[in-house]
Amino acid sequence: MNNSIWDQAVNDLTERFHRVQMTQSHLDDTYTNACSMIYSEMDSYTQYRDISKTGGKLLRLSEPYWFDKLKELWRKYHEKEKAFLRLKDPGKHKSKLRLEYKVAQRTFDKRKRQIEREHHKNKLLDIQKVCTDNPREFWNHIKRLGPNKKN
Repeated sequence: MNNSIWDQAVNDLTERFHRVQMTQSHLDDTYTNACSMIYSEMDSYTQYRDISKTGGKLLRLSEPYWFDKLKELWRKYHEKEKAFLRLKDPGKHKSKLRLEYKVAQRTFDKRKRQIEREHHKNKLLDIQKVCTDNPREFWNHIKRLGPNKKN
């Protein structure tokens, strides 16, 4: 490698590698900047949209124990959840919204379980009462307890 041709070839190769490396890092920086600009534009000009399908499963108006107070609690819980999910910047405000959301969730869940237990208890008491009073009606109640028949 004492030859000047080898020295020149090695120098050319190292310069080429250096240029390629500089070009790649420049491209990476440009791409990162473009992505951050696009994300900031999207955050500032697009609106939040709740597209989750899970929220609808909680609202079961067909349940026999569902009534207006429970519906109102569910609505408050859902609003708190949407407000929490909408907020992008982390910090005290986001943690406050998360706390409010969790409190609303616990309140709704607790009240729903309580009403559901009361409903099932009343149903069992009705079945016990009918069992002693009217055996034929008792079997009709038992039939209704099973899965619903589809037409």
